[in-house]
Amino acid sequence: MCNGIKDIGPIMKEIFPSAEMASYLARCPFGDDVSPQERCGGFDDAPPEKLPLFRHRIADAVAGAPISLERKRDLFLLLAEGGKDGFFSDLAGLASRLVQEMRPKPGEFFYVTACSYEEDMAQIEEKTVGAFLTWEHIFGTIQEYLGNDADEEERLNWSFYVEKWTPDGGGRLNNDYSYIVMDYKVCYCCCEDLPVWERFDFSGYDDLNLPVPFHAGDIVTFDCRPFGPVSHGVILEVGDNSDCCCLQALYRERDGTWDTGAVKHGHVFPGCHSPRMSPLYRLSSFHGQLPEEECLLESVSRYVNGDEKRGAALWNHIFELTDRGRRETVTEGQIISYMERNPA
Repeated sequence: MCNGIKDIGPIMKEIFPSAEMASYLARCPFGDDVSPQERCGGFDDAPPEKLPLFRHRIADAVAGAPISLERKRDLFLLLAEGGKDGFFSDLAGLASRLVQEMRPKPGEFFYVTACSYEEDMAQIEEKTVGAFLTWEHIFGTIQEYLGNDADEEERLNWSFYVEKWTPDGGGRLNNDYSYIVMDYKVCYCCCEDLPVWERFDFSGYDDLNLPVPFHAGDIVTFDCRPFGPVSHGVILEVGDNSDCCCLQALYRERDGTWDTGAVKHGHVFPGCHSPRMSPLYRLSSFHGQLPEEECLLESVSRYVNGDEKRGAALWNHIFELTDRGRRETVTEGQIISYMERNPA
């Protein structure tokens, strides 16, 4: 076990809105170092709930979570208890510095931009909000911008980009710190003011690599709001549940064609859009009525039906249809035809 933490369940529950992800990860052992098996990408003999969570991946998960910077600092301090090498305490110190830099010094000001994902254009739309001297006024204006009656669903569709501008003493301004506000919380910070060797990614991490509780044939929801649309996919492969590209899913493109992508890299959104936040945080099973345009996922789910080899074979077929990944389109008819020619 790593440090003095015996139960990381509460931490997983706090940083993962997905109850399935939080519950699953809470059962995984928590270790300090990267094992030889992980370096080789192999955990074939380990049951899913025994795949280890190494501390560098837990650090990535905390830093990229949709929670406040202050709370990330507190969680790193909690993880640091009993530690001997200062790994987590150093990260807590860095998070604390980012929080401290939120306090403006004389001459500094904030410039705020509102951002929302517009599905019609498949891109982030930005609108200038204005310049401010205090966070109190920033949050007051955000509340006015969203409306006093905005519910959680509406708030999740918006983020606010806050640049801190500092006079350089020579008549110019520098923007070394920029923050992202989600649901009235300052969750991320982009920092150019630190030496490279001191930097750690608090700006949003879309390549989170953790094991998952899902299986081939599961229909899942992808939800990276406000950085991308809510959509669905069907898991084709889980592989060793350790490699960053092993979790593959089929999803629908904006033009009605179909493609596959690595879930952990966020390559499962229409238009090759890769969100700032990892899909793993809200990744969950879908059991409702799919939109009509996504109904193919139900047929594929029944076809794969938990069979990893069948899912992998379908993935390979789609890969060949796309001219080995060179971005030719794949139609619903081509996928149905393959399943009919290769019945379960």
